[in-house]
Amino acid sequence: MRRVWIAGGVALAFALGGVSSPAGAEPTKYCSARIEEAEDTIKAIEGGMSRVTDAQDKAEIEGWVTQAKSHIATAKTAAQEDECVQRVELAKTLTQDALYLAAQTK
Repeated sequence: MRRVWIAGGVALAFALGGVSSPAGAEPTKYCSARIEEAEDTIKAIEGGMSRVTDAQDKAEIEGWVTQAKSHIATAKTAAQEDECVQRVELAKTLTQDALYLAAQTK
């Protein structure tokens, strides 16, 4: 019985909270500019990957870039500005870490 109440409470929270995101959601101009900045950083990282010689560092950088791309994709479809900005900030943090590591491994 407890599971039924918990499941009902979760369903109610989603219904009242408006958690669903519309399929055609687009980020605002502000968030779009931040997305472009993050994508430019990813392009710069990918362009410089040939200079990273350590295999472990290269794998770590590639993992961070993959995660950043995932956050950017989520930001592009975010229904709320806050979610978009949060996802872009996560992507930017990952790309900055990747840039820092790439600079250390030259």
